Amino acid sequence: MTRSRHMRMRWQRGSGGFTLIEMMIVVVIMGILIAVATPMYQENMRKSQRREAQRELLELAARQERFYARYSEYSVNITGESGLHYPRTRTQNELYDLEIDPCVDARGNTIGFDRCYILLATPVANSSQAGDACGALSINARGDHAPGDADDLECW
Repeated sequence: MTRSRHMRMRWQRGSGGFTLIEMMIVVVIMGILIAVATPMYQENMRKSQRREAQRELLELAARQERFYARYSEYSVNITGESGLHYPRTRTQNELYDLEIDPCVDARGNTIGFDRCYILLATPVANSSQAGDACGALSINARGDHAPGDADDLECW
């Protein structure tokens, strides 16, 4: 009888916690999950931020078309009275610089803003988008868009 009471007390004392091995297994599993999830999360954030730049490029393209309908030429300025009245030259998330460039023909000659423009969103140096495989994004007066460095389907 003494022996069974001793075994019962011993079992009750040891049943309230985890062993060191069990805790280490949990830590290893969590480390693996974090190692897999972090790059996927970062890539999804890059895509989301790229979509913001695309949205702003499309907004600027619409403003360019309204400007053209009014003045029969495209604007050379994003901001200001003589420009597109856009409030900034950087995307709202501060990760891309926005600019308007003239088009260039096959021989390298500049085409005037009366016929063409290129809107460009370039990743800001040292930002989270600086390492994005798509690089700079652009759209022109015909609606043709291009990534900077990667496959068009992936970037647009």
